[in-house]
Amino acid sequence: MTSDLLFLDIWNKKANQKITLMIAKLEKILKRWDSTLRENKWCGIKNEDMNVLCAFIRENSSKDKLVKQVIDCRNYCIYSDMKTEQLLTLTRRALKTIKRRYHRTYSQSEMYKSVTRHLFSEQIKKVDGRPLRTLDVEVEKPATARFVRRYVEKRMGQEYHRQHKKDDAFRTNNKARHSVNRAISYQLHNIGQVETGERRTFSTHWKPIYDPFTGTTVLKKKMSYSTLKEAKMAIIQWHADHPEDNIPMQAYKCEHCHNYHIGHNRELKPVI
Repeated sequence: MTSDLLFLDIWNKKANQKITLMIAKLEKILKRWDSTLRENKWCGIKNEDMNVLCAFIRENSSKDKLVKQVIDCRNYCIYSDMKTEQLLTLTRRALKTIKRRYHRTYSQSEMYKSVTRHLFSEQIKKVDGRPLRTLDVEVEKPATARFVRRYVEKRMGQEYHRQHKKDDAFRTNNKARHSVNRAISYQLHNIGQVETGERRTFSTHWKPIYDPFTGTTVLKKKMSYSTLKEAKMAIIQWHADHPEDNIPMQAYKCEHCHNYHIGHNRELKPVI
């Protein structure tokens, strides 16, 4: 009985190692496809790529969501009238499924929920007692924007140090610097909401969204892109992540921050 249990344990470990290796190969191929399709509008498909895709399909159930997505990628690759946009959409769907299933990571909102709650309740005396959550560094005066940026940088740096000060690699690599910069960028984008209850106009700097910290619907600023090309690539990524959304989207230049945003164009007919 003991030998049977030992054999099953060894067999399960080998099976898990085989699945992990296959997923790693599949993810590497799909990432290469995604990169070449975005940059060159062309994908050099190798015989080895098709062998890995077919092996993954054979080893797993055909009812699985990821397997169905890999089948779609494989079948579309052999079409004579293959379009790069459609293949890019299918590739990103499969990559998104792999990330959600095999790469569990905590989002910025989950990691810094407590410090966000404190920042949203603070009022800045230097700016006439205005709440910090209403100060947008992209549209405020330069002096106010610099002060808010330094304030957020200090608070997010302290919070990251509090969470990771016991890590062995905290002071031996550059991961901490990168993580702190990400946290600062997240919080600077998170603050700057409008709580006056005004309705936004078409193609503006804000979007209506529910704020869990205030318990009301506020106007949150949209994601900004420095160039029109980046905004158009974000539209492609949006349609890849939300295949059920058939309303056309457009990129436009914002009159408030002078960057580019994306949004739905409800004056156009939905794509069926």
